[in-house]
Amino acid sequence: MALLILPAHLTSRAWAKVGRTAFTRRAAASTLAVAGVLPLVLFSRSQAEQVSWIPALTWHMMIGPAVLIAIGRLGAYLDSAPAENVIHTAQEHHRRCGRMSSCCFVSLT
Repeated sequence: MALLILPAHLTSRAWAKVGRTAFTRRAAASTLAVAGVLPLVLFSRSQAEQVSWIPALTWHMMIGPAVLIAIGRLGAYLDSAPAENVIHTAQEHHRRCGRMSSCCFVSLT
């Protein structure tokens, strides 16, 4: 997949009219990159049958994850309190509450 950028890069270098030395160096580096990746490409092509049973991704397959993400975002939004409603210290909590309640597990020191 990453090798697909080479033709675009070649075109941009030709369009920018870079020097022959820079163009030759880039071509040599690209050739080495292709030669280095070629064994992996050939091996992975032979392994394609292992995942050929997986169906192609369609829009209706994304409905479930989209609903779960929406529910999670809604829960996170509802759980976040505005800054003015956040009680920062135990002393402030007891001043507002006026008594010790079952939610008081914090030391008053």
